[in-house]
Order: sequence, then C-alpha cells, then structure tokens
Amino acid sequence: MNNPDASAQRERSDDSVRVVGSGFGWSLRSTEQALLAGIKGASHEILVCAYHLNAGASDIWDALSISVVRGVSCVVVCNDLTNQTSAKAMLRRLVAAGGDHVQVYECPESPTSRGLHAKVLVADRRYAVIGSANLSFRGLNAAHEMGVVIEGPGAGAAANAVTQLVHSRFSKRWTN
Repeated sequence: MNNPDASAQRERSDDSVRVVGSGFGWSLRSTEQALLAGIKGASHEILVCAYHLNAGASDIWDALSISVVRGVSCVVVCNDLTNQTSAKAMLRRLVAAGGDHVQVYECPESPTSRGLHAKVLVADRRYAVIGSANLSFRGLNAAHEMGVVIEGPGAGAAANAVTQLVHSRFSKRWTN
C-alpha cells in the first residue's frame, strides 16, 4: 500500500530550502537578491503574488520587464488594486513591456474574501521565494521580514497554488 506521507517526504527531501530576509537586525541573504535571482534565472514562466507593491521595488520591476521582453511569461496576482496608484503604474509599464506575455489579476475584497496577502514568486516551477516582504522599499529593505527560497519540486506546489487562485472565483483579470 502506498503511503502518501512517505511520498510527500520524498518530494520535500529533493528540495533545497534557504532562509532569506530584509532589515538590518539579522544576517540573512537578502529577499530582494533572492527574488532577482529567480527572475533573472527564469526561462519560460514567472508567477508573482503580491499584497502591496510600489516603485520602491524598482529593481524587481526592471528585472521583470527585461524577462518579459525576452519572452518569459509573467502572471502577477495582486491584492485589490483600487487604491494602489503606484502599483497600477508599475503594472501598466510591465504590460507595455511584455504585451501578451503578461497577465495581471487582482483579488478584490468581498463578503467571502479579504483579498490577497500572500507574497510569492515562482520561476519555472523549480524556484520559489515565499515570505512576508511586500514588493516595496520598506518590505525589501527597511522592515524586518523573513522568507524561504525553495529550489526543486516543492516550488511546483507553490506554482500550482498560484494557478489555482488565478482560476478561482476570488481573482479577476485586471484591465488597466
């Protein structure tokens, strides 16, 4: 008889997991550098979930723009964009750079959902950064944030979760 827990354990053992962070209170690899490594290393797909994003993460947005110009598809899922003026400007620039390679979704608040609070980046379903940092200067530099980088098959589980959210009733395609 197959043991699903043993199968899941085998999958996890194939993953490399490292802790990353931001803020000056601890000595960790930078979340921003981990995000940039995933974006720059992607050859076909980047998935991003972000609660709050702004121009303070310009290096991330520049790297995403370069990737989509290279033909890498990019799906960005954001929290409700109604009051995120800076975020909308960044997303418009990304869409302008990548055209059909970029899809943006938002998760508006409703009686059944409080929006999106996840902070995730997955590159090629083999590299994931999951943590607490928003895509902003504060989240990537000033605040004490922590996350993990997962390299290996476990990153695919994060990609599947993002894809599931995109296709759920809790997200809608954003049209700028």
